[in-house]
Amino acid sequence: MAEMIHVAVLPWRDRANLRVLLVRKSGDTKWSVPQCSVNAAGNSHRAAARQECLDTVGACGSLSFYPVGEFQQKVADVDLVFQVIALQVNRLNTKYLRLESHERAWFTVKEAARQVDHEVLCDLILALPVSVGRSTRKVPAPPRASRPAAAKPIPAPPSSVGQTTKKVPSPARASRPAAAKPIEAPLASVGETTKKVPSPARASRPAAAKPIEAPPASVGETTKKVPSPARASRPAAAKSTKAPPKTD
Repeated sequence: MAEMIHVAVLPWRDRANLRVLLVRKSGDTKWSVPQCSVNAAGNSHRAAARQECLDTVGACGSLSFYPVGEFQQKVADVDLVFQVIALQVNRLNTKYLRLESHERAWFTVKEAARQVDHEVLCDLILALPVSVGRSTRKVPAPPRASRPAAAKPIPAPPSSVGQTTKKVPSPARASRPAAAKPIEAPLASVGETTKKVPSPARASRPAAAKPIEAPPASVGETTKKVPSPARASRPAAAKSTKAPPKTD
């Protein structure tokens, strides 16, 4: 004989202002939660719990990942253990299978705990806000790869008392060669005058030749003029010869 699993569904809504949906048979004063028994084969207890909640209270929604607890209850003189699964209600139908034989109502957490007559189920309802936060928690996304932190500069060790911190000189820049200084002449001693070094003489132009003057004439002599050189005479023109007269 296959093992039977007994499941109880705890419907709820509005995480900020939590409400619990309870059900009871018409004419009964005891409130409870939807319950059912299913075959464990094929792990169909979750599907059966969803269907039982839809048929009994007309609620549809998302089941919790894990049971929020369990309680023991006697049914037909047999003690049965029920696993309690929370269901977050997304839709509430106005028409459902057991509408005429059952009635439903929303309660606050404290009101719902007072309405049930089972002590363990009462404790599970009171712990529902914590159970819902744990069982419906989303799996966090893996953290992003963080960028490597920038290397921090290593601070210089503090100087001891009485010592000053020496700065490390920066590398010297290549300096330009200093201009050559002119050599100064030595200072003259006392009683001596400073002699100036003559500058090199410039090349002088040759002096123009002076005309040679004739010696002055003595007393009683007259000055003879030197005749100027004769000019070259032109040759005389040749005289024409006359022809002798003709004789008869």
